[in-house]
Amino acid sequence: AGVEILRRLNTQYHGRPPLTVRLVDWADEEGARFGKSLFISTLHYYYGVEYQKELNALFGHTYIGKNLTRRANKYAVLRFDFSGINTETEQETHDGFLSNVLKGCEKFIEKYKTYFSNEHKKEILSQKKPNEMIKSLLHRVSIQDSEQKVYILIDEYDHFANQLIAFNYAYFLDIVTQNGYVRTFYEVMKMYTGTGLVERIFITGVSPVTMDSLTSGFNISTNISLSQTFHQMVGFEQSEVESILVGLQIPQTQLPQTLKDLRLWYNGYLFCADLDKRLYNPSMVFYFAAKYAERNAYPHTMLDPNIATDYSKIQNLFNIQGNAEQYLGVLRDLLEKGNVSATLTDQYSFKRGFTQGDLVSLLFYMGFLTIQSEHLETYRFSFPNYVIKKLYADFFLQSILEKAALTFDNKPVNDSLKIMADTGNPKTFFEEVKLILKYFSTRDAAHFNENTLKAIIISLLHQQRFYYIHSEYETNWMYMDVYLETIRGQKTQFEITMELKYAPKGGKKAIDTLLNAAKVQLQGYLDTPKFNTRTNLKSFVVVVAGDKLEWRIEDIVLTLCLLCVCN
Repeated sequence: AGVEILRRLNTQYHGRPPLTVRLVDWADEEGARFGKSLFISTLHYYYGVEYQKELNALFGHTYIGKNLTRRANKYAVLRFDFSGINTETEQETHDGFLSNVLKGCEKFIEKYKTYFSNEHKKEILSQKKPNEMIKSLLHRVSIQDSEQKVYILIDEYDHFANQLIAFNYAYFLDIVTQNGYVRTFYEVMKMYTGTGLVERIFITGVSPVTMDSLTSGFNISTNISLSQTFHQMVGFEQSEVESILVGLQIPQTQLPQTLKDLRLWYNGYLFCADLDKRLYNPSMVFYFAAKYAERNAYPHTMLDPNIATDYSKIQNLFNIQGNAEQYLGVLRDLLEKGNVSATLTDQYSFKRGFTQGDLVSLLFYMGFLTIQSEHLETYRFSFPNYVIKKLYADFFLQSILEKAALTFDNKPVNDSLKIMADTGNPKTFFEEVKLILKYFSTRDAAHFNENTLKAIIISLLHQQRFYYIHSEYETNWMYMDVYLETIRGQKTQFEITMELKYAPKGGKKAIDTLLNAAKVQLQGYLDTPKFNTRTNLKSFVVVVAGDKLEWRIEDIVLTLCLLCVCN
């Protein structure tokens, strides 16, 4: 992947890449990885003067190795990595940033010893400010060798920023504006590009959150995040995934179904609305490949535990500036409708505050949403795949439970779902739903609607691992509220469809009217080719009525009716 990016960069800029290029990776640094750190390493080995003897062994068989650029292995490479900074306190954030700058400078001095005496090394590394440290280092290089050019590589430049904006917004603004230590650090790099010493800079991250604040201090970069040219340079294409599956020796007869499963779980990323070729997440694909190689079968769970840790990061994003209550509606709409519309924020302006559109854009940049479509500069964003959708469902459920001050035990819900899968009876599951709804206050009940109902039910359904949860499932241009499809390899007795309705004022007449309408609607879905030949299908109409949250659940196959009242 790294050498392919180099080739495309070289082609795009006619063999002369721009002074600085910034790559946004659309993936969180500790979760949905797309290989940006690997690419930083590729750049280092290709351009670093110290790897000249290894150039042919590393790149000789590749396009970029057979068509060397004029600056291959000609740079002294200064490399920084800003991941892993502890942001719990302002002091720890500062110390972490300074420590990471020190590590980069220390490694540079060790690699290019001829430029530095022991006294120089001591002087540089004893600096207490990040900008003074890098300034001292670059000044020494310029004195020792005026012909030597420096290439600066920065990985995870926004790692700490993405955490700070969620819980210490004021401090974030302080360090990236005016004389803040982050801004002044980048100002030094800009200054040395002006002298010609620093000829190139390449920066990776996942969001443009600091770029607005740094503009006047670092306005020399080209953002290639949404460029059509570079769209496919880090994700996996369909043909590449097919090659991996063939390498795993998956039988030819099983390849189509396996590809279908991987598309559902790991595919879906689109970073340019002008294209229609969606990409697979490499880390997710490699997780599947490693597990399959171990046992010659699917992993027990398709969800990589490393990506599951991104739950806390979603939680932080939805609490930016303490606006969790305001943003919860975005989350609910995503779960209920599967998409949300917004204008993409390509550069954040913190002077005007953080808007709902900014939140949606940040979710896109961090890989938690992707482009579904675009019209007149308004984007429709959706879940890229089933893995990310499940993360949202888990977070929404936790948010609802915290709002109701309710401790959640997954086991009863999971057991009730197993009963529904084995017997087709949903009663036990909806008793668990009722336990959550009864904790809603009178104010919450007054604002309760069908979207809230569906989002809660979908979140609870996601607690199991034997069904795919489809919301607004399309069949013959109609959209079924909920369809539970058995995951390959799981042994459920029944698949489930549901149509959900809500009557704000309640009452038997209102319930019966909605019930009859929903039955007709659901029967229309069941008469389509997708479902009309299935013998293992159970279908239910669920009606919630009034601020007492009365329930009626009817199996339109068995005409079994039950009434639950949540007082």
